[in-house]
Amino acid sequence: MICPKCGNDNPDGSRFCAYCGAPTDLKIDTPDGNPYREPVQPTEAYAAPQETAAPYFGVQSIGTWFLNLFLAGLPIIGFIMLLIWSFTSETHPEKKSWARAALIWLIIRVIVCAILVFIFMAQMGDVVDRLGGFYY
Repeated sequence: MICPKCGNDNPDGSRFCAYCGAPTDLKIDTPDGNPYREPVQPTEAYAAPQETAAPYFGVQSIGTWFLNLFLAGLPIIGFIMLLIWSFTSETHPEKKSWARAALIWLIIRVIVCAILVFIFMAQMGDVVDRLGGFYY
């Protein structure tokens, strides 16, 4: 189906032009009597912006993943490295996704451990009270 406004070809049965958005049942009167125009070719100034291709990072090697896991397992350094890997633009996309997931799991583990410590401390306080308290 040809758009009566811009002349570009659209799939059959479409109600609106995919290029200009005009209704496809629109009838335009032109001086030469042809309701269709030639397809509009965008000029360089008005051309759609070209997407810049992401740089090719290559495949992460086993050694790289081994080092990533080792660094992420260190107590404070691991947390800092996960933050760096998660939020810098120079990080490999696979490593960035993994670091974000690992950071979320780390936060969940810290919250669960804090809840368990709180429950344990409450239980221990109850046990100490039942035994008669602390004796000095």
